[in-house]
Amino acid sequence: PALRDGYFWERRLHWAESHLRTRGQPQVLRTALAFSHVLDNMTVEIGEQELIVGRHPKGQPDADVQARIEEANSAWGGHGLYEWAVPQIPDEAKALWHGGVFSTGSKTGHMTPDHEGLLSRGLGGIKEHTRGRLAGLDGTHPEYGERRSFLLAAQIACEAASRFCLRYASLAREMVGRAQDPARERELSRIAETCEHISEGPARSFPEALQLSWLLHLW
Repeated sequence: PALRDGYFWERRLHWAESHLRTRGQPQVLRTALAFSHVLDNMTVEIGEQELIVGRHPKGQPDADVQARIEEANSAWGGHGLYEWAVPQIPDEAKALWHGGVFSTGSKTGHMTPDHEGLLSRGLGGIKEHTRGRLAGLDGTHPEYGERRSFLLAAQIACEAASRFCLRYASLAREMVGRAQDPARERELSRIAETCEHISEGPARSFPEALQLSWLLHLW
């Protein structure tokens, strides 16, 4: 489909609705579950000439969705970033934050991910590594609970990312059957094959590396 007018409201809605359901759980798990909920429910779209897929869908929410957005927004009252996070940050880190050290210049808080690790291991390799770390945890360690929560959150996030890749693969397969142009059929088939592979495996080619890297930033 062509790019739609409007704005990207889906992440805010799904993220907030997940947080409303996970109150009382460790924050790292709440974040992973919200991330998972977003990727499982966010609209997936493939443009007419796209070869590397993945976009933040834009649109105008209807009245029912707008009411859900307003309810979700109200849930953040008094529980936003500054109210929750800033009191827990050491003064030195606060000074760096306000000085722009943690900013890319356009998006505060965005960090450079481990592209090499993702491309060489793949999501499946990261999940396997995480399972091994979980199995090897020392239950008597004073930080056992925090470490376990972090690793469980990593598993949840990686599983969600794998499913997100497969959602794009499934959409591409559906579009193959509707394509009028044989060349576009071949392109959509390659998109589907690429997304199916990178849902678990490491990048084997430059196009697979591009697709996995782009979806990493889209997540």
